[in-house]
Amino acid sequence: MTALLLRAVSIAMLLVLLQGCRILFVVPTGGQLVSDSGNNYCAGGSTCILDLPGIPYAGDTFTAVPDPGYRFAGWSDGEGPHFCAGSVGTCRIAPLPANLTQHSIDAYMKPIFEPQELLDLLPAATRGVFQVYPGEPGALDTATVDTPWALGPLQVLGQLSAGMDIAGNAYRIVLAQLADSPDQFLLLAELTGTGVDTLSAGAGLVNPRTYQDYPIWEIGSSGLELTKIDAHTLAIGTGTSVDRALDAYVGLKANIELGPLAPYLGALDAGPGTPNSFVYGLPALYGPVPAPGDGTASLSQ
Repeated sequence: MTALLLRAVSIAMLLVLLQGCRILFVVPTGGQLVSDSGNNYCAGGSTCILDLPGIPYAGDTFTAVPDPGYRFAGWSDGEGPHFCAGSVGTCRIAPLPANLTQHSIDAYMKPIFEPQELLDLLPAATRGVFQVYPGEPGALDTATVDTPWALGPLQVLGQLSAGMDIAGNAYRIVLAQLADSPDQFLLLAELTGTGVDTLSAGAGLVNPRTYQDYPIWEIGSSGLELTKIDAHTLAIGTGTSVDRALDAYVGLKANIELGPLAPYLGALDAGPGTPNSFVYGLPALYGPVPAPGDGTASLSQ
């Protein structure tokens, strides 16, 4: 009797082990989940299931890949086991905890994708913003052009691109003029299928440094610097403009939402349906400006 009882208990335990656990990949709209092995993939707006029997699992590393116009904001938590909750970066599964492999448990992996708002990179003292969605019908030709007016937006865009075909590979471009003296400009871009690493491969990036936990490179001898916000988002600027952009982005200093242009940013929120837009503020918004002529006339006069 005892032998039969032990055998029955062993079979029951084996069945529990064979049940194992399930990993539910819950991927919201705005990106996709891919694994290093290539064996696991989950598209945006989907829930995918990986069944794991109660045997050792070789494991895999997962990367959350945002779509153009979105950024990966980390891994979510919630009720039940959640892999990599609260962290940012790739998520490695292996070895699995015994309490997962030996019981019928649902565990989760949930990437968080948020709309990538380039304007969050602009400091409060931003005097002008020029925005274009290059692939949309009616978008300005952002190729470098000869213009008779000094420092036109397309000229500045060409200068800050530093020989890279940013306009030809971007979903959205924002060109900003900071309220500095002399003028400082900042180029922000969300790329499409081409990532920042691929686009900048031949740009001669040198002397990397780190600021606000973001890597920054000099672009050859151009006097420009480039930082990669994520795999498809970059910022290029002169002087300290890149540092100021990162200060605004991480919340160390006020961004454009708290600056003089804040009431007018709705003109830039229309999205791709408005391929070209801009806002521009007069210098008097940012500091005292002498009246024209003898100093007694108003600006309107």
